Amino acid sequence: MAASCSTVGSVGRTDIPDRYVHPKEDKRKDIFYQDCSDDDVERARHLFRSESPVPGGTPVDVTEDNFGSVTRTYIECLHDHVISPSIQKKMYTELPCRRVVSMNTSHSPFLSAPEELARNLESLATIN
Repeated sequence: MAASCSTVGSVGRTDIPDRYVHPKEDKRKDIFYQDCSDDDVERARHLFRSESPVPGGTPVDVTEDNFGSVTRTYIECLHDHVISPSIQKKMYTELPCRRVVSMNTSHSPFLSAPEELARNLESLATIN
C-alpha cells in the first residue's frame, strides 16, 4: 500500500448514516497490530470500537497564548499502517514539537513495546 493511500476502502467500510469507520475484523491485525502477539491481538479485539473520522477533520481555532504555549512531543510509530510515517512527519513538522520520539512499532506500541513506550513517556517528565 502506498504511504499516502487510505486504508478504509480496502479494509473496512464507512457507514454514511453514522459516519464511523468500521475496519473488517480479519484486517485489524494488519492495520493496527502487525507486530503484536496473537494474545495481545485477541485482548485488543474485545476492546476495539469503531471510530468517527469527523473529529480529526474538523478545523479547530487555537491561539498561540493557549495551545501554542503547550510543550509538545510526538511519538512516531515507524511501521504504522494507520497513519503512515510520511503523514506523521507532516503532522509534527506543521505543528512543531520540542521532541520527536521514534519507535519501530505498529500503530499500537502500548501492546507491542509497552516497556519501551513507558520509558519514553517517563523520559518526558525530565523535559523542561
